[in-house]
Amino acid sequence: MNTRIQMRNADFARRCIRLYEQYYKAGIILDFNEIIDRVLVQQPHSFYVEYSTASAKLHALEHGDPEKVVKEPLAREMWMEMLVQVLQHMARHPRKTFAQALTFVIAYGRPSRFFISRDTARRILAPYRFQSLRFVRC
Repeated sequence: MNTRIQMRNADFARRCIRLYEQYYKAGIILDFNEIIDRVLVQQPHSFYVEYSTASAKLHALEHGDPEKVVKEPLAREMWMEMLVQVLQHMARHPRKTFAQALTFVIAYGRPSRFFISRDTARRILAPYRFQSLRFVRC
């Protein structure tokens, strides 16, 4: 079974390949970094996090200083976005507990973008090469 990180990475790589192919078919060759930048701002299918990790992190964020709880700015932005979605779900459904709202967000919530750095994105795509019309896994 794939981990959540592997699922996120596969989602990201598929989107990069799809974008490259769309432009290639139109006779346009996009720069590798341009492909990465365009896909990073797309909305992924989910947050790709486990319930236990999300619960611990969001409870810590609720009661602590976000900059101390999550050091990396991009990761902090993702966790804060998830927390907002959980709190909004609880506001819309007052009888829902934090755990129920978190479960809903993990199952159905979507982040606004891929919360990974350009360097991480490059590492995800490192096994792939642009050849002809397709990315080829090396």
